Formats: sequence, structure tokens, C-alpha cells
Amino acid sequence: MRDGARRLVGQIDADRGLLAGVVYRDPDGAAVHCYNGETATLRLRVLHRRRSTVAWALRDTLVAPGRAHFEYAQRPPVPGQPIVIA
Repeated sequence: MRDGARRLVGQIDADRGLLAGVVYRDPDGAAVHCYNGETATLRLRVLHRRRSTVAWALRDTLVAPGRAHFEYAQRPPVPGQPIVIA
């Protein structure tokens, strides 16, 4: 996300062994494989840019270890990732 002189860059790390896999149906009837976790780690870098330069400077890094929700969905299943509910 970028707003003028501020920029946020986020990263989520989720332990694959703690993800729950489920299958949903899209409105078109196709299967969607969804992987969900409640103990992901979120890292959010806060960057700032002064008017006199084009370079971004790191202002702060916020970390929420094991306190973020993660969810990812796609049509094909992720190889090797179990599905709990189909």
C-alpha cells in the first residue's frame, strides 16, 4: 500500500503443517481449494520518503508473531497439502 510519502510492505509466514485445507464451490460450480491458518506471523515494514529524494527509508518494522490470520485459495489443490474438509 502506498499513500504519498508513506508505503507499507507486508509479509505473512504460515506454517504449512498448521493449515486447514477445505474445498468450496464457486458460483460456477468449480472446486476451490482454500488453506486457512490462525497462527501466521505478520511482518509489516513502514517506509517513508522525503520530498527531496526518490529513495524509501525504513521507518519501522511491526511484527505480530503467531497472531495473524492467513487464507489462500486457488482452483487446483496445493501438492502435498492435505484437505481436511472436502
